[in-house]
Amino acid sequence: MKENFKADYGIWVKENFPAADVFFFYNLQIKDIQRIGLMEYSLFTTYQVEGVDYALSLDFTVEQLPDLVKKLAPYFNPQDFELLINQLIDPSMPSKMIQWDEPIGGIDCEAELGSEEINQNERYIPFVVSKFL
Repeated sequence: MKENFKADYGIWVKENFPAADVFFFYNLQIKDIQRIGLMEYSLFTTYQVEGVDYALSLDFTVEQLPDLVKKLAPYFNPQDFELLINQLIDPSMPSKMIQWDEPIGGIDCEAELGSEEINQNERYIPFVVSKFL
């Protein structure tokens, strides 16, 4: 693991709670949304457990996007919000990260542990959002 990467919460959960199947996250703070495929998105944030900050990845689909968007709307002026939505659904850009200056809080969701993923920089297990609360 690279030294500037945080330990992955999904891996920690799998190692410490292998039988757990449903997880609830409350009041998450996010600064970006990444489109990871044409109809798939991911939120990245940190999640603290017993004083340790972990990297947390939450994957969700385009069908769940409206529920998340409702939570984000109050934090943007209408023009910026419209631009955000257009960037998220633009099919000409299959991989896109959209960031903003300050974290937005109050993101709650129910999720399940996904499958392990490995890339050139890291190994992690994303959570798959069942629904935004």
